[in-house]
Amino acid sequence: TPTLKLGVTDLRSTRRSVMSSFAGVSVLADGGLCPATESFVDAGTDCGYHLLVVQDYRRTKQEAPTGDSITSRPFTVGGHDWYLHYYPNGENQSCADYVSLTVSRLHDNEGADEVVDAKCGFSFVDQVEKQNPVYIRETETCSFPFPRSSWSCDKFVRRDALERSANLRGDCFTIRCDIMVVRDTKGGDSEVLLPDMHQHFSDLFQTIWVLM
Repeated sequence: TPTLKLGVTDLRSTRRSVMSSFAGVSVLADGGLCPATESFVDAGTDCGYHLLVVQDYRRTKQEAPTGDSITSRPFTVGGHDWYLHYYPNGENQSCADYVSLTVSRLHDNEGADEVVDAKCGFSFVDQVEKQNPVYIRETETCSFPFPRSSWSCDKFVRRDALERSANLRGDCFTIRCDIMVVRDTKGGDSEVLLPDMHQHFSDLFQTIWVLM
């Protein structure tokens, strides 16, 4: 999978507020994607977030060697389809002591040849709640010129640091991936406001546990 890293786009005009919409949740359990969370979810806006819940963390660490990943469900933000890769032991040998994450553009039935510009970011879900509002505008704008092109966060967190942190609870942690599709790089900064994620967790996990 090609990894693309571009420079920061200079946005200096008036800031506008954008509500980040929920784009579904993927639960990784028993070493793979939970079937109850396999279907598409469309954020319906140009700015959305997807939750990646990793259960049985130590099992994924033992079973997936460096370079192997577990893939999330597909989800839609900004009219384009995306998916995440979770690498428990790093994407390659240079980051073998880290958890790596990538976001990739899935094949679009419409506009497959279109270059998609987007701002992307990963964080632990608890970090997001402490940053209200979150400014995705401060992150790089990356280009996804074709399906399967990706943006990589190869050193998201050291495994030893994760295992000592409060983010790992009961061998489980949750990552939030934010994506904001950029339509016009001259249109001004975007302040991304957070919705109430507590209600999303309550409703979704109640459904997931019933289906599992």
